[in-house]
Amino acid sequence: MPLPRLTLFRMGWICLGLGLAAAVQADCVDGTREPRPAEREFHDRALAALAAALPPAPAGVKVEAGSTDLDSLPRLSFLCREQREGAFGLVVRRTYVLAADKAAAQRAWEQGQAIQAQLLELEKLPPEKQAEQRRLAAQSAEIENRRQVLLRNKEQAAADAMYRNEIQPLNDAYHRIRTDHQASVKPQADALRARKQALEATDQTVRVAMAVNQARLPAANARPLVGFEGAAAPQQNLGLKVINVAWSVTGTDGPLRDALSAALVVDRLRALVGRPLPAVEQSRASVASLRAPVLPVAAVDTAPVAVAGPAAAAASAAPGQEATAPAGAATAAPPAVPVPTAATAPVAPVAAAPTPATAPASAPVARPDTVKKAAEGLQKLRGLLGR
Repeated sequence: MPLPRLTLFRMGWICLGLGLAAAVQADCVDGTREPRPAEREFHDRALAALAAALPPAPAGVKVEAGSTDLDSLPRLSFLCREQREGAFGLVVRRTYVLAADKAAAQRAWEQGQAIQAQLLELEKLPPEKQAEQRRLAAQSAEIENRRQVLLRNKEQAAADAMYRNEIQPLNDAYHRIRTDHQASVKPQADALRARKQALEATDQTVRVAMAVNQARLPAANARPLVGFEGAAAPQQNLGLKVINVAWSVTGTDGPLRDALSAALVVDRLRALVGRPLPAVEQSRASVASLRAPVLPVAAVDTAPVAVAGPAAAAASAAPGQEATAPAGAATAAPPAVPVPTAATAPVAPVAAAPTPATAPASAPVARPDTVKKAAEGLQKLRGLLGR
């Protein structure tokens, strides 16, 4: 099952307690009161027990400012006079940040560019398919010339029938060559795109949160990164007993989140339910038993990516999968900015150039003479797709 990404509603159940740690004095209708000694002791012990279970930061990972620190836990300073016993929240949270390595990010970008070149080569029409497109375009252009004669002679019905019965099927066959080729190389293209996406190096931010006596708990079938022990506590800490413990690990899907999730000492959290809380000093001493999780080596493939034609992409396909590359496919790297020539560029039956909204980001830049020749060819095919 894929790991869940950070969503606010999944954290809502564990964040409710954050605003209840202490009431704002101005909101106390009947004034404030000092917490009772038992309330303060329960508060301090619960926070210390939770904070002591927060995983230490792995090497190279920073803890964000404002995270819960066992050495500086918040104090329960006051409660509203009208509040019942234990009307305070018990939540700890720690945010871990792993900055993307600049050198690894540069390597990932370079490999991504190489993979993108492979994609362009893989999805480019082979010469024989380009020739077939040119044949269809020429045939359609010849019929269009005859249709124009009908239009000049005011024979609209005959012109419409010619377009519908002769030109449109040719247009469909022309575009089907492209779609069929893309479908034939789709498994290899999808694998390359997935590899390129996996190379993206970004900062990883993960938050670990733990709470005691939450009024609402996550669903029983929640994913492993969100868990709890015990029953819901709608009256919070009334009775000053641990009724439930809940925890969550949310944030960037990646090695950091996986490592922190695996490092949670869930058995220690479960053991808090229904039992007296350990003394603060005992919780402090238990931190020594925790070991910082170890992150795997940066997930950036340092091996060079060979920029080759469809044959190279087919070589990396799953065993038993038939390769779709034509025989004798080129293995040399394409130029940084591919420039179509009159011999290789297919004659498109569509006269209109792509708009900025639909043109690909890496559209090739043609030479002026190529553009002129293409424009002349397109002028001859002006009526190919429409009247």
